[in-house]
Amino acid sequence: MKSTLSISQIILFLFLTLYPILPDYCRFASVPSYSLLVILLSGLWVLFDGTRFKLAREFFGVFILYFSIEILCMVLHSEVITLFRFVVEQMLVLFILTNTLRKFDFNYCLRLIVVTSGIVAFSGVLEYIFEFNIWSLIENYSYSTASLGSIEYFRLGSIRIEQSFNHAISYAAYIMLSVFLCIYVIKTNSKFIYKAILCVLLLNLLLTKTRSVLLITAFGILLIYLINKEHKVRTRKQVLLGGVIVSGAILAFIIALICSKGIRSSFQQYFYMLAGLFSSDYRSMVGGIDNPFTYRFSLFTEIWNNLKHNRVFGIGVNATDNMKIAFFNTQYNVTLYNNSIDNTYLRELSKYGVFGLSSYILMYGYFLVSGGKHMKAKKNDLFYKYFFIIVLTYMIVLFTFPQMQEYRLFFVIISMFIVYRDEHDETNTQVNKVGALQA
Repeated sequence: MKSTLSISQIILFLFLTLYPILPDYCRFASVPSYSLLVILLSGLWVLFDGTRFKLAREFFGVFILYFSIEILCMVLHSEVITLFRFVVEQMLVLFILTNTLRKFDFNYCLRLIVVTSGIVAFSGVLEYIFEFNIWSLIENYSYSTASLGSIEYFRLGSIRIEQSFNHAISYAAYIMLSVFLCIYVIKTNSKFIYKAILCVLLLNLLLTKTRSVLLITAFGILLIYLINKEHKVRTRKQVLLGGVIVSGAILAFIIALICSKGIRSSFQQYFYMLAGLFSSDYRSMVGGIDNPFTYRFSLFTEIWNNLKHNRVFGIGVNATDNMKIAFFNTQYNVTLYNNSIDNTYLRELSKYGVFGLSSYILMYGYFLVSGGKHMKAKKNDLFYKYFFIIVLTYMIVLFTFPQMQEYRLFFVIISMFIVYRDEHDETNTQVNKVGALQA
């Protein structure tokens, strides 16, 4: 029994710490390191603990539909490698995690994820300072797309940190998810370490210089404040102390702006970066060439026209990667071409057509609706509130870039929601049965 418990602990620890962060560009026989980790851990689980497993009945139908449609589309396009990775990185992960998570303390698992994100974020600060990505030391795979890998990209005169996530925007999305988890952990455990991790995470978010994720994270934090109605009644001393801290921070910031040309220049550039979302005058100051919102919305027409007779099942992953997308640049009055579909839903549409996109939206939308229902039904349960916000903000942020490495953390969070819901609903059902018998 001890050996089984020990193996289960190792499996879960490695899943929660390494699976979300291992880089895609570290491969063995062309198989990503995190896929090999899943295969290894799945084998260990089957050998030592696989005789007892449980399926999440409430979510079984939506998973079967989603997996069946995605697999059908991959088979139609003869995507053997994509199919293999889909089975390993999504189906196996959900199955193993939903079974191993049941054996351990839920809040401990969340804290483990948050601490791991804090370590990654600390490494992100070092990446910014030294302009060196430590994950490049294990990079052994080259992409056909030049923008992927551990290559450093600059904005506002300094690098955009990305750690092991292939691109700054994917890393920013990972940080966004981690921020919400960290805030939840702070609500349940007010230790200083988690507050420090939150500060480092937010700093990393700024250092990715990813405007869309910055705004959506701010929106999510605002939702947390609005949805959480359990505001503590604060004493006059607490209010006064808080006011002094905030006033001191604002004063220190103003003094820094006045006294330091470097800080003043950096703040100005960040302002230009955010303002560039809405004005071409500011975009030109930071090297932007067109309105990112306009460009992403114009993608739909171009992709829809490119698909032509393949709108039902799409054109597959390979053809999507080689698709040339034309868009008109209003600043320079010229037509430019791009092969990057900076919208996850449109990329899914181009890969697997209306059929595949429908199953994709159904799966993610199902968890959004399910989280919302549980949030309304159990108003005092913090996790359901945070889960709803996580799914909502992630679905919004997917409009701004093609889903990349951050999806692994999202799938871990989905697994945790399934286990949390099952355990709490079972507990409530047992309590109600006992109450009925006593009555």
